[in-house]
Amino acid sequence: MSLADFLGSTSEIKIIDFLAENMDMAYNQTEISECLGISRTVVNQKIPVLIYNNIIEIKEFKGNTKKYGLKENSLVNKIIATIYDHSFRIAEYEVGEEEILSEISDKYQASPEEKCDCYCGDTRYIEFNELQDYSNQYYGRLNRENGEDECPLPIKQMWSNAGTEYVSA
Repeated sequence: MSLADFLGSTSEIKIIDFLAENMDMAYNQTEISECLGISRTVVNQKIPVLIYNNIIEIKEFKGNTKKYGLKENSLVNKIIATIYDHSFRIAEYEVGEEEILSEISDKYQASPEEKCDCYCGDTRYIEFNELQDYSNQYYGRLNRENGEDECPLPIKQMWSNAGTEYVSA
């Protein structure tokens, strides 16, 4: 049993599970990467996050190589306890996982009549296309109302660079 069994299989969870299963050892980033089948780049990105969150720490230095293991603190103890607790609860089931998940899915599946009271609509995109002489038409009308003859130069330059853009509404 592992965290990935009930929290999903993110890179962070995989690293924590691996180090939890091998608490008496320390591993460098290459070893973690190879054992888990995730890239060294991903491991390199996740290690600082896990150190920052007080889940892992550097256990050994050998030359330029650092070896990592789970930190010994109350947070990590709770994570390990949660893994064991979950494992024992699952072991109490008398039927298989697929059958239980099917029953749960049937029992808690949303009914067709269920309504959503919140806005969950699709993102709409509004297209603003370049319009020939739009700036001259708009500002010409605006300027005529204000007694001016022509569109101001900075605005004319701004509109001359306009193209198609999409914005979320």
